[in-house]
Amino acid sequence: MNEFNTRLIKKVQTQSLTGVIYNQLEDMILTGVLKPGERINESRLSALLQVSRAPIREACRQLEKHGMVQIITRRGTFVANIEVSEVKELYDIRASLDALAAEKAAVYATAEDLDDFRQILMIMQDAIAADDAKEYFRANIIFHRTIVRISGNKNLDALIEGIYNKASLCRKTNLSLPERMSISYRQHRHIFKAIEAGNPMEASTQMKHHVIDARDALLNSLDSSDVKRDPGAGARLAQN
Repeated sequence: MNEFNTRLIKKVQTQSLTGVIYNQLEDMILTGVLKPGERINESRLSALLQVSRAPIREACRQLEKHGMVQIITRRGTFVANIEVSEVKELYDIRASLDALAAEKAAVYATAEDLDDFRQILMIMQDAIAADDAKEYFRANIIFHRTIVRISGNKNLDALIEGIYNKASLCRKTNLSLPERMSISYRQHRHIFKAIEAGNPMEASTQMKHHVIDARDALLNSLDSSDVKRDPGAGARLAQN
């Protein structure tokens, strides 16, 4: 838990304390600092951040709404596990929603938006050179969320956020596989080029191909022992 940045909590004035803790926990889950099935230790967090347990518990309740954690009565809060069948469903939904977002982004992207994409792609390149799956994963999230933002569809944004987070519980492991970052980077460049060219159909096609390819690679990499089918398995694992 030492990855928490207490200075961030002091510096962020416009966000509630719960919001700051939520963002930090979300980042730790998505980047694999907190693993599926791992217990979130409220007492330790409270002492580390010098805050009461109340905002930590509220942040956990919000994470539960997005399917990222599971709160088990008298046991605690655990990072969610995902079944293989659910991975398939989530990525199928993502493919459709991301494709729509990319289609719209190709219509509405400004010169400033395109510069943002170029910066993100540079960060991805640097992460690949450093073999840093964690940093690449962060850039990957920003890339996709930027496309959704540019689409200008607030309802799409609301729909896709929870799906992104839940589907991403397994994604960092996928990007750690040999060549996956390089393959992912090339696909992101194809998506960017279509958006840059103002070609909605090509942007949609490239995005759908990218998400489906990521889904297939992830499913191929998942061992049945890594994806828990019993909702209480994470709690029992953490207690052993």
